[in-house]
Amino acid sequence: MWRRYTLDMTPPASPIEPTPRGVLRHYWRVAGVRPWDIVLPTVLVLLAGGFEAMSLGLLLPLTSAVAQNSFDFLGDSPAFGWILALVPDSVADSPSRDAFLVVIIVALIAMAALLGPLLLPYDPISIDWNSVRAGLFTDGHVLGTDDLGRDRFARLLVGTRVTLSVALAAA
Repeated sequence: MWRRYTLDMTPPASPIEPTPRGVLRHYWRVAGVRPWDIVLPTVLVLLAGGFEAMSLGLLLPLTSAVAQNSFDFLGDSPAFGWILALVPDSVADSPSRDAFLVVIIVALIAMAALLGPLLLPYDPISIDWNSVRAGLFTDGHVLGTDDLGRDRFARLLVGTRVTLSVALAAA
């Protein structure tokens, strides 16, 4: 009826070195851990840290440029020069011009996020095997397609909608 359980106290086949490395190797053997189970997450964390450092490296010059009224570069930009035309003349030379430009840019992003998916001819989640990895401006795909033939621009606008909803919920 009753079974008697005994604790097996026999020493391991190879003695455990009393060093951190020896103990770690012993636990790896006992748990069946492969080196990739530790190396891969470590490499990914280091890569993520590098990307975070690069984004901080971009953020610092941008904040100093905004502090110095650096939206003047928009006038020289062939792609974004039209944004300055949206600023009324009454605000164009005042100190609040930069704040007005920020409001305009955020409003443009919000309008694109809200109205863009309604106006796009492509579904962001439908797979089109005939358009796999289409280049920029190919067959009406502004940003091309991904590995499954999904329109990148449509997916970007849907992602912007999700990002804005999370930002509003957090605010």
